[in-house]
Amino acid sequence: MPPAMRKRQIDIEEILNAAIDATDNKFSYATNIRLNITNNEVTLDFYFVGVDPRNPNADPIAQRLNRIVIPVALAKNIGELLIDNTSRWEETFGVELPFRITDSGEAEAESDEAASEHD
Repeated sequence: MPPAMRKRQIDIEEILNAAIDATDNKFSYATNIRLNITNNEVTLDFYFVGVDPRNPNADPIAQRLNRIVIPVALAKNIGELLIDNTSRWEETFGVELPFRITDSGEAEAESDEAASEHD
């Protein structure tokens, strides 16, 4: 097989470690997420929801911070990574996060009473 036709093995970790930072070192802190899935892609919209500190009696406002579109397979891998890593975090710190995913796919906070029903 000619040298140009040989498959090269790529070290993805090496490539990611050398990535150019396209964020200009900016980050966003999101408090909510909205997800939409099609046959091929998952769209993640990240939001910050809060009250204007200058007017604490006003209704909360939402601000969409970022939209990320990824292949379905990557979304599944991210989901598994998040579950594995948050489970390890809970074990390490002896904390059980008070959130669960509902049948509709929405995350909701559980009351102490509801959480004890799952134990």
